Amino acid sequence: MMSIEVRVSGELLSHTYIVNKGRLNGKDNKCLYQVQHYRPHQTPSTISLKVVHDRRKSFEELIKKIYDKINSEELGEKNG
Repeated sequence: MMSIEVRVSGELLSHTYIVNKGRLNGKDNKCLYQVQHYRPHQTPSTISLKVVHDRRKSFEELIKKIYDKINSEELGEKNG
């Protein structure tokens, strides 16, 4: 489990909760992560998504992958 909290001047802008749900198969290093991204000042306030990530790679890469997907979800909402 990992969580990321973003605050500016003490005000919560977002909270991201990330849970490793396990390997995709027993021999592979790729894991499925369940993500809940909470944005108290936006609608919808919660984005739920799943991300596949190779555990051998860095956690920073996982975070980038998650936020890239969150940004694409947000763009889809604005354009959809």
